[in-house]
Amino acid sequence: MRSEDIDRLIAVTAHELRSPLSTILGYQELLAEGLIGSIDKVAGDALGRIRAAALQLLAITHGLEVLAGALHEPELQAVSLGPVIDDVAGRMSADAAARGIDIDFDAPPDVPVMAEPDTLPHALELAIYACLKARAGERLRVRYDSDGQHVLVHLTGDAVGLLPEPSLRPLRDEGGLDSALDGVGLRFAIVRRAIERIGGDFTRTDAHAGALTMRLRAAEPPGGRGAVDG
Repeated sequence: MRSEDIDRLIAVTAHELRSPLSTILGYQELLAEGLIGSIDKVAGDALGRIRAAALQLLAITHGLEVLAGALHEPELQAVSLGPVIDDVAGRMSADAAARGIDIDFDAPPDVPVMAEPDTLPHALELAIYACLKARAGERLRVRYDSDGQHVLVHLTGDAVGLLPEPSLRPLRDEGGLDSALDGVGLRFAIVRRAIERIGGDFTRTDAHAGALTMRLRAAEPPGGRGAVDG
């Protein structure tokens, strides 16, 4: 199958997955809010896991469209990083706990970056989930700082340290699909392409510790106060 045919297949499949996933999330929200019937705590926790899994699939679906080049040109705007990190932290906490990993988030109060509102949370969630999926360690730290022109989001800790180097290789090699591609590799391929799409990059910044860094373009804070300080 030709490369363009594969891209077309990926794009169509991703598009067709979006509608049923939106339906699942819609009914989950109705149930969680008690609009269909009363829900006890156990059922509420189960609905939370359903929502987290559906959002994970939605993020992968969006990422497949990015990989296939099926999306329009990015329309970048200033997005506050703190609420995005807080939202992702809330969704990932149960899964992390089940894997025996403590996620330590350092959410900035209001650090604006240039991004697509949909792409940034999907990319951050997939990056963190890939770290969790790679190995159940003790702690995953999410930190941020700034080099003046960019905001840097660092993922470090036991779960990141043992990620295989091929996880950050391109999705395709000379022979077609990367022979080392697995669930972790697919997520990182999506994250890297998505971050590049919005003018940033996603790289391994410490070969020994296995630290990963998502570099995002800093946006000018409201009122034009200059560069962001970490």
